[in-house]
Amino acid sequence: MRSVLITGINGLLGANCAEQFLQNGYSVRGLVRPQADLLSLEGLDVDLVAGRVDQRADLLTAMQDIKYVVHAAANTKQWSSSFSDYDININGTRAVIHACLEAGIERLVHVGTANSFGFGQVDNPADEQSRFEDFQHHSVYMRSKRQAHDLVLRAVREQDLPAVIVNPTNMLGPRDAKPSSGIIILLALQRHVGRFNITPQTPTILNFIHARDAACGVLAAMEKGRIAESYILGNQSLSYAELFDAIESILEIKLHRLMVPAWLIGIMGWFGDLSERMKGRPLPLNRINARSLITGRYFSSAKAIEELQLPQTDLNIALVDALVWFRDHGYLHPHLVLKASQLVPGVTPG
Repeated sequence: MRSVLITGINGLLGANCAEQFLQNGYSVRGLVRPQADLLSLEGLDVDLVAGRVDQRADLLTAMQDIKYVVHAAANTKQWSSSFSDYDININGTRAVIHACLEAGIERLVHVGTANSFGFGQVDNPADEQSRFEDFQHHSVYMRSKRQAHDLVLRAVREQDLPAVIVNPTNMLGPRDAKPSSGIIILLALQRHVGRFNITPQTPTILNFIHARDAACGVLAAMEKGRIAESYILGNQSLSYAELFDAIESILEIKLHRLMVPAWLIGIMGWFGDLSERMKGRPLPLNRINARSLITGRYFSSAKAIEELQLPQTDLNIALVDALVWFRDHGYLHPHLVLKASQLVPGVTPG
């Protein structure tokens, strides 16, 4: 039986990857930190090994009798301004590269991010050749992920590492225990019962993909992706307003929105930086995040669709699947549980 090790297996993508690999005849092992939350792996027959992704000995132990590795472990929070918070993205990737070479792994799929490329324009979406933009260097998250991306490519060139890179956009779907991109949904719904959803007046665009489709892309990259190539895994592009519209339609509710002009979001980001300097504690909104919030992100997944046959599930289904999972695992406010009670996975209402 083909065997795969997944680092970060208890994350949104890692858990969906585990499910996809199991369904396609692989045995699956996961490297998880001691005392890690394993809710996302509910119902999956996986072998778990406790350890750290930046520790060579832990990785080599986890790689025993393993042919393939998916490196999905990373700090994906985008608000911290301390580069040390993202050491794991670089040092973990470096350790995985060295362990894969030492263990003789047949193929590594490294999970990067679409943010490792420029953001593109509506009439010229970014692809795998788009240059990392200057302002992105100021985001320590984006910079750390781009550096990890480059480490993999360098190891391919200089050490014959058999690696492929996938670069997902924002993922929505089941098994989002932490949660990841699903926090957008949960925050919108929490504010539905109390506060306003800050919505940029500028029609800021984000790209989304069903987490299960992204996992299919990882599996395809493992089986037929070209060594040294990168693949953007994305699907539909929506503004925050359009995403809120979709949530409202699915749950038949009305979200409270506060339309905020771009200049005011910029000022709020400036105050976030000031607060961090005064209190020594970063806020979720700083100048870099404010810039990202009002900057559209247009990505093309044409390469992954052509070479990996990347599925393109309608985003409404991804939203329903995420809501069902959140409903079934106690993430929703009680009155929203009733609203979501009739939702069926993989089916949009109406």
